[in-house]
Amino acid sequence: MRDGRADKQNAGARNIQRTLKTIILAALLFFIGRYVWQEWQAVERANMPDPLWFGGGTVFALGSMLVSMAAYRAIICGHGARIAYSKTLAVFFLPLLGKYVPGKIWSVVAAVEMYHRLGIARRIGTACITLFMALGLASAILVTLAFGMPAAGPWTTIGAAGLLAPILAVVLWPRAFYAALNRALRLLRKEPIATRLSAARLLRVLATLTGARLSYGLAFCLLVMSVARVELSAWPGLIALFTFAQIAGLLALFAPAGLGVREGVLLVGLQPLVGPGPAIVITAVCRFWQTTLELIMAAIGWWALRKSKPPA
Repeated sequence: MRDGRADKQNAGARNIQRTLKTIILAALLFFIGRYVWQEWQAVERANMPDPLWFGGGTVFALGSMLVSMAAYRAIICGHGARIAYSKTLAVFFLPLLGKYVPGKIWSVVAAVEMYHRLGIARRIGTACITLFMALGLASAILVTLAFGMPAAGPWTTIGAAGLLAPILAVVLWPRAFYAALNRALRLLRKEPIATRLSAARLLRVLATLTGARLSYGLAFCLLVMSVARVELSAWPGLIALFTFAQIAGLLALFAPAGLGVREGVLLVGLQPLVGPGPAIVITAVCRFWQTTLELIMAAIGWWALRKSKPPA
């Protein structure tokens, strides 16, 4: 009886959480939609993206994605697994599409399952994904603070530093991370992980991901330039704004792929710089641009996986 009552209470709590997330997301999209409606005349007067600037931004974005994939592969190979670049394309880009499904967990589930099908143990896959996500978040915070510190304000800076500190602790003291991970594996009656990445190797991965984040920020600057001309002195702020929007979308658990959250951050940050019309155009094009690139890379990864030999 007690178990049945507890199950009903847990189900009710989950339903309430799901309802609240839906309400928050709907309210956010409503306010963004109302803003676009009010500024529609400014949108009609705004320029459409210039192909030259837009193409340059796309090249930088693709380079950033490939560098991030290389860092991901370094983590995988550092744990003793062997995986070809063609299969890394699939393992890295295909699970990314899971973030468009509500729940924020499907990318991880898909990646772990793909690891298993490629002959890599799930516990190794879980460790690689955890490290990559932590280092990716740390690199984004570092770029945001480095280029947006003057405009961040003290409380934002303190909050970012508080979020960054435990992640850097993992990098500088990996023994603690692997000890906690192996303890969890033993509780699940799974074999612990013997191979570990050193702090030096984790720092190299962090540096690589930070460079990839910077390249992605430069890609966004070129995207902005394709619609509205801004001074070069504004580029550091644009890099910080774009990177912060990615962080906000990642941490917004109620929004699939950061929908509405990333757009809200970009609209607020771009409007004083380029005006409401160009800000709306850039934000809309940015969402379409990122999604299209992810779909293209996922399609290439799927094709490469089909063409590769199955694991022994």
